[in-house]
This record gives sequence, C-alpha cells and structure tokens, in this order.
Amino acid sequence: MTRACLALTTLAIATGVAGAAPLNLVPGRPDVHSAFITVAYDFPTSTLTANGFADQLALNFVDPAINLSSPLRAFTLSAVINHDGTFTGVGSLSVSGNYGGPNTLLFSGASLSQFGFNGSALEFVFSNTGGSLDPFGGDVGVILSDPAFTFPGFGASFNNVSAGEDARSDTFLIPAPGAAAFGLGAAGMFARRRRR
Repeated sequence: MTRACLALTTLAIATGVAGAAPLNLVPGRPDVHSAFITVAYDFPTSTLTANGFADQLALNFVDPAINLSSPLRAFTLSAVINHDGTFTGVGSLSVSGNYGGPNTLLFSGASLSQFGFNGSALEFVFSNTGGSLDPFGGDVGVILSDPAFTFPGFGASFNNVSAGEDARSDTFLIPAPGAAAFGLGAAGMFARRRRR
C-alpha cells in the first residue's frame, strides 16, 4: 500500500509540476530584447498574454546591440496555461521591428512546445513559423521577467500593471538540432583537413 501511494504521489507531482519547472533557457543570438511589457493571466480562460515593444536587437555576441526605434515595433505573446502551471500547446508569438525595413516580422511562433516558470521569470519555447531572423529553422525561446513583480502562479487572475512595473523579455533563436550537428560536423571536417 505504501509503495502504491508513493507511486501515485510521485506521478501526481511529476504531471503537475512538469510544466512548472524552470527551463533554464540561456539567450542565444540573434536576440531581441523587448520592454514595457504588460503581462496578464485570465483565470477563467487560462490565457496568459504579454504585449510590449521590441527595443534592441543583438545579432551576435561581439557587436553592440542595435536600437529598434519607433514607431513600428511590437512584442506579442499568448499562451494557454492550465491552473496547475502546465501548458496545453496553444499559443502564439510575434516580434516585429524596423530591422531590414519598417515593421519587419523578426520572429514568430505558433504551437507552444515547452513552458516553465519560477517566481521571477516565465520561459517559453515556440515552434518557429518564420521571421527574418530565423533563416535556418529551429525553435524560438522567450524569457519573460519583471524584477519588481513575482509571478504568483496560475491559481487566480493576475497582471503586472498593479505592481507599477513593466516586464522585459529576451526572444532568441534556439538552433535546430540538425543545424547544430551540421556546424559540429563542418568544424570537425575543418579540423581534420588542417591536421593533414
């Protein structure tokens, strides 16, 4: 009986917390930093929304970030998050700015494939559906945080406007496994040629 209870408790914890655990994403490049983001969770519909402005674009780890000036720049995210913090897969992401032309779609995503959170950050991974900063495919990661607001969980409606602060985000490319393997393979071939 004790083993059965332990197994059921472990299963309940694993299924309830699996979507809630932090993903520990690390921003890659290219990375669009967004600011002045309003975050709200509607308990009756289980819908989380985040709307703000794309602010800066870092194309690599060496060059300084590029300012994305007004007026046509936007960060929009929506996701259906169950009351226990697990996700349903329903969601969308759109990040646009004036890089390469006015109001250019930089990243977009549909179909939320991963979600995690801790008290100060929400993390998302979307299946990529396009954008000028993603020529090779792969997923799009988002880290959404607000240093003055602790996300309370999903047991009730909330928003960060009442705290008087706006959230910030990093939206970045997560390279496709094939692209990473190709890069490692090419580097290996290059090293082998050099030794000869």
